[in-house]
Amino acid sequence: QKTARQTFTVDSANNANTNYDNTNSTSQTDNSNNRFAARVEYTIDSLHSLIFSPTYSLTNGNSYSATENVSLNTALDTINKGVTYNDGQGSNENVGGSLLFRKRFNKPGRTLSLNLSYNNSNNQQQNYNRSSIRYYDRDSLVTFNQSNEINTDSRNEGANLTYTEPVARDRYLQASYGITKYNSTSTKYTYDFDDVKGQYNIMNDSLSNTFTNNTLNQQAGLSLRTNKLKYDYSFGLNVHFNNLDNLTHSFLTGKDSLIHQSTINFSPQASFNYMFAKSKRLRINYTGNTDQPSVQQLAPVPDNSNPLYVQLGNPDLKPSFSNNLNVSYNQFNNITFRGMFARLNGSYTVNKIINATTLDPKTGKQTVKPVNVNGYFNLRGMVHNSIPLSQTPGQNLNTGTTVGYTRDVVVSNNVTSYSSKLQLSQSANVNYMYKE
Repeated sequence: QKTARQTFTVDSANNANTNYDNTNSTSQTDNSNNRFAARVEYTIDSLHSLIFSPTYSLTNGNSYSATENVSLNTALDTINKGVTYNDGQGSNENVGGSLLFRKRFNKPGRTLSLNLSYNNSNNQQQNYNRSSIRYYDRDSLVTFNQSNEINTDSRNEGANLTYTEPVARDRYLQASYGITKYNSTSTKYTYDFDDVKGQYNIMNDSLSNTFTNNTLNQQAGLSLRTNKLKYDYSFGLNVHFNNLDNLTHSFLTGKDSLIHQSTINFSPQASFNYMFAKSKRLRINYTGNTDQPSVQQLAPVPDNSNPLYVQLGNPDLKPSFSNNLNVSYNQFNNITFRGMFARLNGSYTVNKIINATTLDPKTGKQTVKPVNVNGYFNLRGMVHNSIPLSQTPGQNLNTGTTVGYTRDVVVSNNVTSYSSKLQLSQSANVNYMYKE
């Protein structure tokens, strides 16, 4: 695979720079996946039931890649040239499941449910990295031959309790509380190759560490739902509490560092459904979601498997929070077989996690680090029509129109900018079924 990329930056003297990166790479990946899932339902009596859903997966993989690269500066002079080989193997085992208990009371509309969940994941990787890069700015050849042993254990346990109480003939009050505990430990050992003994036995302290993440997430909510003959609606408020502890042990200094974060997010929730007719409906829904950063994003040890594209972690990352609004409308005529579906989606994210890039224009080396930013949002609308071509079902013209707009945030060389993307698409197809 051949790729060509241009990177535009501005230096401290406000001079514009352009870097040209050309790569030629080959890669091969072999994976084997094994999955198991089951669902067991048990009705205790007419008022009580249990649902047990266990899951298991095992993935084994091997990968190999070889990449040749050449980078040029603004004057089209060569600034680096080299080759990198990566060879790795790994496995990931995941065990989890959920247990749902549901209870109906004698009073109509009064219900109680408790959902318990558990998931444990073990990931083991063994990677070998060999690289030789010549930097022409300082006329130096940088080589390394390393092995990385990465072991990650992740576990989470959660419980969600929901209680519904009828407060009127067609109104229901729902209270919910959920708690989830996340624990993960990642250990990375990096060894340099010993040319004398022919082994990877020289520990690289600067690229080795142990990282532990403990996160406690709590959510409490209260909502009111009203059911009418032609419509129903609900509104409420959820409060998300998040406590995060990141503990890093450095083999280089022999010291531990602890970072503690506490965040609170308020998310109103609302939904409205209206049935104009049996086959004509309008739905409006708003939700708020919290997303945790991954272990790889939090771990502060660099990933130098590509010496010209070094990935850093950021233990100061905060969880991101997304606000999502969905509006949809659909109708279908059972006599003419004509149908229409329309949807409008919008989202706005607070503390969105993106990769900030720093480029050294003299060497062509890029450093990437995840950071939190604000200002991201997207809008997307679509309309699909189904137009019958005859009175025979299955013979129709389908058209689809989609419009999307996204504003994203870009951080490059410590400068924050915004990018906008407008998408337009149109599709059409014909279905024809012939039956004698």
